[in-house]
Amino acid sequence: MDKWFKRFIGALSILTGTILYGFVHLSVSIYLPNLHGWSDPPGKIITVLNTTGGTLPAIISIMLFFFGIVLLYIDYKENSK
Repeated sequence: MDKWFKRFIGALSILTGTILYGFVHLSVSIYLPNLHGWSDPPGKIITVLNTTGGTLPAIISIMLFFFGIVLLYIDYKENSK
């Protein structure tokens, strides 16, 4: 794979994961005042994520972020030799 393409995909994954994570937490913060009850140990945020269906986008955003970091780290290690 071309080194510039790998860097672009890594940076784009980090950016996309960060933006998606921000939107997920924005939806959580909008819905949080409407929450009437929750159970502890999951807590408020996990309860809202389950209620609004934001669990899967949150997991995908975290995976995208770490995929981008790993891709950039591998590219850095290959080019530092």
